[in-house]
Amino acid sequence: MFSLIIYDCIITTNENTDLVKTLLIKKVKETYQSVLSKNSDLDKLFKVEKVSEIITYN
Repeated sequence: MFSLIIYDCIITTNENTDLVKTLLIKKVKETYQSVLSKNSDLDKLFKVEKVSEIITYN
């Protein structure tokens, strides 16, 4: 898995986006378990954007 942390963002490959997001949400829930309810929906907590497209030339 390739992921690069830069300041306030994480750059990763498209196929790893869901895994990275899941791990981030898990960490937030662990860190803030005393303030968040167990069924808090944090799905929109992190913004996911495609920043480039791979172009292959033959």
